[in-house]
Amino acid sequence: PDVSGPGVSTESHNFCSGYSFKSGTSMATPHVAGAVALMVSANPGLEHDQIKQVLEDTSVDLGAPGRDNEFGQGRVDAYEAVFSVYGLTVEDVTVIDSDTDHANDDGGIDTGEIVTLAVTMRNQRDDVSAVDIRGSLRSTTPGVTLAHDWGQWPDVAPLGSQTSLAPHFSVRIEAGCNYPIELELSLTHLDGAGGAVRQSVHRFSVRVGSPFPYTLLDDDFEADQGWVAEADPGAVGQFVREDPNEVTDGADEVIQPGDDATTDPGALCWVTGNDDTLPGTDDVDLGHVRITSPVMDASNFDSAELDYMRWFYVAGTEPPSDFFRTQWSRDGETWSNLEVITENSAAWTPVNLPLPPSALGPGLRIRFEVEDMVNVLIDSVVEGLVDDVRVNGFRIECDSFTPPLVSPPNPVGDTLLASVSGDDLRWDWTPPAADAGHDAATLYRVYRSAAADSGFAQDGLSVEPFHVEGGEMSVADSGFFLIVAENGGGTSGDEPAP
Repeated sequence: PDVSGPGVSTESHNFCSGYSFKSGTSMATPHVAGAVALMVSANPGLEHDQIKQVLEDTSVDLGAPGRDNEFGQGRVDAYEAVFSVYGLTVEDVTVIDSDTDHANDDGGIDTGEIVTLAVTMRNQRDDVSAVDIRGSLRSTTPGVTLAHDWGQWPDVAPLGSQTSLAPHFSVRIEAGCNYPIELELSLTHLDGAGGAVRQSVHRFSVRVGSPFPYTLLDDDFEADQGWVAEADPGAVGQFVREDPNEVTDGADEVIQPGDDATTDPGALCWVTGNDDTLPGTDDVDLGHVRITSPVMDASNFDSAELDYMRWFYVAGTEPPSDFFRTQWSRDGETWSNLEVITENSAAWTPVNLPLPPSALGPGLRIRFEVEDMVNVLIDSVVEGLVDDVRVNGFRIECDSFTPPLVSPPNPVGDTLLASVSGDDLRWDWTPPAADAGHDAATLYRVYRSAAADSGFAQDGLSVEPFHVEGGEMSVADSGFFLIVAENGGGTSGDEPAP
């Protein structure tokens, strides 16, 4: 076995009543599964192999010293296992695209850009600082290349936060718009100076594109923008787009206002019937009446909200009959409620409702519906009015980035230096000099091979004159590296043969 769990004379609940003591893997396995659940709760980014390793590393050695055939590495210790993966969490990720050699400075991630990601970590522990924090970043999202995949943080005090040190992390986007870049950050740190080594994995995402304000619909109903009025067969009081007539009851309460909600000179709104005689003469009866917006395309929206003015009068309610509903649909057949009111609200009332993420796509429609289902003409009085409807939001847009045209850079030359920090191997080089025929390098490609003269393949990308093999290459390994400089004008011309 790899590890073991409590499985001898273990107390468990009997089916339907009481408790008993049993032995075997049926008792041990739930203990191990429970420890794993606690670990994942403390650090949701853990992978299977990491969980297994932590369980082994933190187990209580039983039987013969070391791994043995009876207990494996030892008995699972839930507290130590959770403690070893708990501590740092991702608090914030800031996108920086202000370097005009690599990006367009619009605050988002666009095709062709190399953007910087500053990652802020929070120490959830209240008793010890997180020290010597180092991390490597990777992404499995197609078309995404890490230009800097290794970073460091200042020490983080208990319950404190710190942002990664410059140059932070960098990613390059090859194509596409409005999709998440899935990222995985593997961290190591110490519990205080000289404390235990902690490892953790954190997953987060950033979205390609930038949100810009966008108005899908702005309609004060003074002109026809394509709304459709309809009613159930036999229903009366259908919506009409007119200047409303004032109607009052015997106590001078206004049932239907004499003006729309739009600032003068606006006059028109949608009103359920518009007779100006006795209350209930032209109100809703015998079913549903509706108005439906024109079709809108809410594709690539990050968020959107619906604003409108409504008036709903109801008296003599006979539930469950009298409703005012605001709904949305993407196909014109299945409708979901945004607002449902059943009580009297006889005043022009502003309403603001966020649209759910499932509404954000092609085919979006908004519908207002008033219902009085009682099957007699003389019952409750129900009147509804709608005006000044707007759908606003933030649409994700992307701009392609083309690096500035310059003369290609000089080669880097024989200037490589290597240093080691823990398991991380770092290569540094001198940026090639600019001269009359060569501009400064803005990007470096790192090639690696097991031989000095062939077999090179790209191993990394960097916007700074260094590259870190974050735990990927131990000191005992051998390798040959070649650094190729480039900028918007091309490369230094010394790419190795594959």
